[in-house]
Amino acid sequence: MIEETKSRTPVEKRLFHKLAPLKEPLAYQQSPATKRIIPSFNNPRITQPYLTMSQAFSLRHVPALTIASTTTFGGLWPMFDAKGAMLELGFPLHIANTPATYPVMIQGQTRTTILGLLLFIFYYRGKFAEVDTILAVLGAYGGVVDSFLVWNGGNKRWAAFRLVFSWLVSAWGLAGLTA
Repeated sequence: MIEETKSRTPVEKRLFHKLAPLKEPLAYQQSPATKRIIPSFNNPRITQPYLTMSQAFSLRHVPALTIASTTTFGGLWPMFDAKGAMLELGFPLHIANTPATYPVMIQGQTRTTILGLLLFIFYYRGKFAEVDTILAVLGAYGGVVDSFLVWNGGNKRWAAFRLVFSWLVSAWGLAGLTA
């Protein structure tokens, strides 16, 4: 703990200037994520000025962070190479070679990127139950739809792999193993 008499840095002065109408901090605490000293507010409108992890990292978080990374950054791929992304997803060459399908692929993968970003946001806020919920729904529904499309495109082995893997992700989320 640090006393209230601690001199404030320029960043803290700007922060407190903006939050002054809300309430002055009652105490200071150390952020578990960044090990920085941050103000602790006793105000229901604001808990902390920025996102922090509420718990320490665990190996149980690796699957959630892996899925968050692949969905966030994999969802950006079609913006730069829609054909390559479609082939990697498992679509047949005659579909991936059709430029009219590129905007649809980009639009759909934008939503995938949003889900990945939500996973990261909930993770860094320490809301692991919400992370598990997203994993459960994403793995169950998204896996079935992906596998169905790839199966109908003729790539049956890849469709089966995607279905099994996505159901493992869903089972992880349903079991609440991240939380």
